[in-house]
Amino acid sequence: MGRGLKKNLVLSIAVITVIATLLVLAGITGCSNGMLEDIKDKIVQDEIDAAAGGFSASKAITVFSFLAADNAALSADIIETTTGTDIFVTVPFGTTVTALIPTISYTGTSISPASGMTQDFTSSVSYTVTAEDSTEQYFDVIVSEPVVGDAYQGGIIAYILESGDTGYDANFVHGLIAANADQSTDIVWISGGSTQITSVPNGTETAIGTGQVNTTNIISQAVAAGNSDLLSYAAGLCDYYTNADTGTGVYSDWHLPSLDELNKLYINEVEIGGFADDYYWSSSEYDSSSAWFQYFYDGYQANYGKGNAYRVRAVRAF
Repeated sequence: MGRGLKKNLVLSIAVITVIATLLVLAGITGCSNGMLEDIKDKIVQDEIDAAAGGFSASKAITVFSFLAADNAALSADIIETTTGTDIFVTVPFGTTVTALIPTISYTGTSISPASGMTQDFTSSVSYTVTAEDSTEQYFDVIVSEPVVGDAYQGGIIAYILESGDTGYDANFVHGLIAANADQSTDIVWISGGSTQITSVPNGTETAIGTGQVNTTNIISQAVAAGNSDLLSYAAGLCDYYTNADTGTGVYSDWHLPSLDELNKLYINEVEIGGFADDYYWSSSEYDSSSAWFQYFYDGYQANYGKGNAYRVRAVRAF
């Protein structure tokens, strides 16, 4: 507090104290000690506001965005509404982050670095917002690619391919996306004619990256047996599924996961969310009359008759 302000406050309090004392001496008792303190407090606050000139102390980043129009590396706007001083922004896989241009909405008089200035977001970038009263607030912006558990392309990232996985490419990120919820709590593996006791033509496999082909082969068998109702068996239901629009895109290329793909869902079930401690079908056949499933209570994998009804969770590749 400045020396002049302190002097003004002392004078104001002294004046009101003298006035109150005179009123009491004059026999006017309506001015109690509590009222006197309230009057003092009011004068103090008025003096402070007057000294500060009524300047606002507000200093916050409210919205941090990367607009596609300003950034050739992006095909869609990325807009983050912020509430804290650490701002996390997720960009699509493969985005070059060394020269991104942010658009920043903030309260206060200025921000440094300025909105619209190209920045290298390889590591966190610090921003300083200055309020009208000249106070400052610091913000750290951290830009990163999606990770397992993030919402992405119609669902939740369930697994990111590693070297040795079918479809792995060292130059591009690929993986599996799980639907946001189970597609069924009890559905048979296949139905139609003698399909529940007949091997799938062209077979199925268990490896990561084979679930889509497995699904196609199972559907072909069911259709050939006269069953055109995709909603009546696990692979058909997953193939039929189209996710609701939750802001990450709408997709219709879902499939019943292979045994190894299903196991990745089990390993990351907490991050993905929404699973029950129950049995889930895979698209991997064991023999002519049984197929592989996984128990999400403890990860146990086994095979059982194709006519049994288990849960299913659709996946898609990206």
